[in-house]
Amino acid sequence: MLEKLNERSMLQGTIARITYQHPETRYTVARLDAEGAASVTVVGPLFPVAEGEEIKVFGSWKNHPRYGLQFQIDHWEKVDPATVEGIEKYLGSGLIKGIGPTYAKRLVSAFGLDTLRVLSEEPLRILEVDGIGEVRARRIMQAWQEQRGMRDVMIFLQGHGVGASMALRIYRVFGSETIRRIRENPYALAREVHGIGFLLADRIANSIGISMRERRKEIAVLKVLGYRPRQILSIVLGEAMLLGALSGFLSTVLVYQAVNRLMNNNDAILPVYIPDSALWWGPAIGVATGLVGSLVPAWGACRVRVSEVFARVA
Repeated sequence: MLEKLNERSMLQGTIARITYQHPETRYTVARLDAEGAASVTVVGPLFPVAEGEEIKVFGSWKNHPRYGLQFQIDHWEKVDPATVEGIEKYLGSGLIKGIGPTYAKRLVSAFGLDTLRVLSEEPLRILEVDGIGEVRARRIMQAWQEQRGMRDVMIFLQGHGVGASMALRIYRVFGSETIRRIRENPYALAREVHGIGFLLADRIANSIGISMRERRKEIAVLKVLGYRPRQILSIVLGEAMLLGALSGFLSTVLVYQAVNRLMNNNDAILPVYIPDSALWWGPAIGVATGLVGSLVPAWGACRVRVSEVFARVA
């Protein structure tokens, strides 16, 4: 296994035990009974999960100096249990308020392999189960919707390149409205969620195809004013390259100051020095990244049709 250190890989298995979970960051240490392998320790932002759930985790192996070999999670996905026993264990884990081991057994006895589908698509049918009245049914349905909603949000965000820890932070701000708010205006992330800057919000916007779509009216107005496609292309590419250059320059300056001041004091064990010429590397990389990332949106902006845009406005 040591030869696989830092190698990207995926594991699938069942959460056997949650050893530790931070109450705020949700950083988790758990034992995973992986398919085709011995039980392994997985660490990272793993929430919401409960013992007995089946999940897929993506990340890499790390060798902790104290705790040994661990699998560091970058992102993860839940896998719905495919057996009656697995569904019963999942529902009886305590993750869904109002369902304990007793009611989990009753639900599975009533609906079998269709239990999870019934909870999602025909929730009122749980009133058919012995012992579940209107009050408990309402509590179960609300908890189920909240749990599945959070799962959908985490999958949505991680699918657009947002890490599990940051996805959890976004969910805490927007809750069940997360997907709708991001689709309407992803740049609200930079304004309302601590730790998310404009560049990350812009990357998410481009990932879900919103950035240029939301600017179609602006592009159409420019065309009405006589701007040619190559001029619009230059504007869009220029904006992206300028933002890339600024972010690259600021990042490089911060690293330059930190390393050259902190790592070269008298207490430094191994002095490190970054040459002045390296200050140009950040802007250059930022410009290149901005250029490559904006080619497709810029091409789409050039092809915006004025008649279509204003027809929709009308």
